[in-house]
Amino acid sequence: MTTTMRASIQYQLRDYRTSGLILFGVNVILILLAILGMFSVGINGEVSYTAYGFSAAIFMLVCGIVTARQVIRLCAQMGTGRKTAFLSLLPSAVLASLAIAAAGEVLMAAAQAVSIGYPNLYFNDLYGLIYAGFDTTLSVGQHITSALFNTCLMLACYGFGLFCSFLYWKLSKIGCVIAGILMGLFFLGGLPGLSRMIVVQYPNLAEDFAAFCLQSGWNLMAVFLVIFLVFSFISWLLVRNVNIRGWHK
Repeated sequence: MTTTMRASIQYQLRDYRTSGLILFGVNVILILLAILGMFSVGINGEVSYTAYGFSAAIFMLVCGIVTARQVIRLCAQMGTGRKTAFLSLLPSAVLASLAIAAAGEVLMAAAQAVSIGYPNLYFNDLYGLIYAGFDTTLSVGQHITSALFNTCLMLACYGFGLFCSFLYWKLSKIGCVIAGILMGLFFLGGLPGLSRMIVVQYPNLAEDFAAFCLQSGWNLMAVFLVIFLVFSFISWLLVRNVNIRGWHK
């Protein structure tokens, strides 16, 4: 690892540390509110919190959109090539995702320990919901797998964030508006329509893919990693020839 890449990674990790602590603190507050809510609804009600992995994924999506161009520009000002600057984004995201996911599992384990004895209070995360059961207390091994699952999900979202960031960087102002409209139409209508078409036209393919993902968390992790790598590669194709303007612009 070159000195310039190491410095870029360290710079990014400092930003991730600050924002990641805020994310963690917000989740701690929400879990405390869930516990207080359990006492307020009484024994006949149910209170659950399962949003840590989802919130962490959105966090990394936003980081991919917001911070990538800042890093590329700063590295350019320091005389670092765009390839080195771009490559530094990936290990930084991996390390940040691992740390956030590990912190989340510690938090979930503590919350599940508190919920023992309270049958109407549930704490779990995406991996547990999909592969272990809503009200299941995860083992140590399952918590480790859940952390890796959330890490892969965060990286997939980060890769898509990179793609959005560099696509808008590459396009003109009019192109950005058109791309935003088309992207919105795609997610609101195109993607659901495409999904329905695949289910109708290729039911066996859809069922096989769903079964593959649900068979094991490792399978879905592999899908997330493929998404991350594909979007990262496309992002590099976009940024390799982009005009890196001055910081003030």
